[in-house]
Amino acid sequence: MSEDELEGLLRRIEEGKQRLIEAIARVSDEEFERQPPRGDSIRRLLEHASDEISFFFNRLLARARGLPPPSCITDAQFFSVREASMALQVVYRRLTNLLHDLTNADLERTAAHEERGAFTLRQVLQMAAGRLTETAERVEALHSTGREATAKG
Repeated sequence: MSEDELEGLLRRIEEGKQRLIEAIARVSDEEFERQPPRGDSIRRLLEHASDEISFFFNRLLARARGLPPPSCITDAQFFSVREASMALQVVYRRLTNLLHDLTNADLERTAAHEERGAFTLRQVLQMAAGRLTETAERVEALHSTGREATAKG
């Protein structure tokens, strides 16, 4: 992966985070709690995303770089849209702290997850970027569905 490709991957992660934060900002407290007929509520979706970044991506990044795992982390339990937004920004900050001096050589490092197997840092970053974008898309879709339900009701 060239420097330009590395920068592009890091940019995708930042863009995914920004899109997610913007999507969350449009969610009302009512939408945050609303349980759709199928799937997770926005609240649960954001809790899952926070947990995956904390317990999967951040831990794999730390392992691959020979750093201690992030400490003092518990499962996400959000009680408001505002809390979810702030917590996800903290989780994202932890992620970027692990990326601040990343080099191309680091992308080939591997780390193993107990249940999911081994991954290169490149794969972890690709998955993180995808997860942020996918979560933003799902929040946007649930927000649109919530607006439509409110308009009909």
